[in-house]
Amino acid sequence: MLGVVDLGVFIAGTVAVVLLPGPNSLYVLTVATRSGVRRGYAGACGVFTGDAVLMLLTALGAASVLHSHPAVFHVIRWVGAAYLAWLGVKLLIAGIAGALAAQITMGDSWRVGVDKSERTSLVTNGIYQWVRNPIFSFIGISILGYALVIPNLWVLLAMVLVFVGVQIQVRFVEEPYLLTLHGEKYQSYAASIGRFLPALGKSRYSKRNRGAVK
Repeated sequence: MLGVVDLGVFIAGTVAVVLLPGPNSLYVLTVATRSGVRRGYAGACGVFTGDAVLMLLTALGAASVLHSHPAVFHVIRWVGAAYLAWLGVKLLIAGIAGALAAQITMGDSWRVGVDKSERTSLVTNGIYQWVRNPIFSFIGISILGYALVIPNLWVLLAMVLVFVGVQIQVRFVEEPYLLTLHGEKYQSYAASIGRFLPALGKSRYSKRNRGAVK
């Protein structure tokens, strides 16, 4: 049926591709971080459109055509790989530039790690009016770009380790420290601004323990 050998497997695979997180999800998150929620929605629409076209071509028998013409398949594969590498370089550069810009915005409040003996001002201007931890967000974008340029298991493992490490650092070290230092000012800021992405990851504090970040 139009190039589809097993309709049930085709539908199940389509659902899995759409629902499971992967490069498309990371791309949408990257666009939302760099350009805001509206651009993120636009990126998601682009992904949905691309997936729809891909599934339509598959259903019409494009896979059979490529199987019959290996040269065409190899050309498309290498063109796709080159495009992903080009996109990866752009993300890598944009992530580094964004992290540096976010660091400069912090001014004298910039610190490596947490020193409880120091008192720094709470930075809420610039990109910090959209995201609470833009430096980590842009680092994630850089790692995503690196993964597109050099896709292998070790890079994917590094992405997972960085993600876990950043979550631990932010949730259990930096946020409790800022809440202790700035009190209700930081509580209000964290409740209205996303942790790593605009409008996503806003913190909630329990009434019994105002230091408990969720």
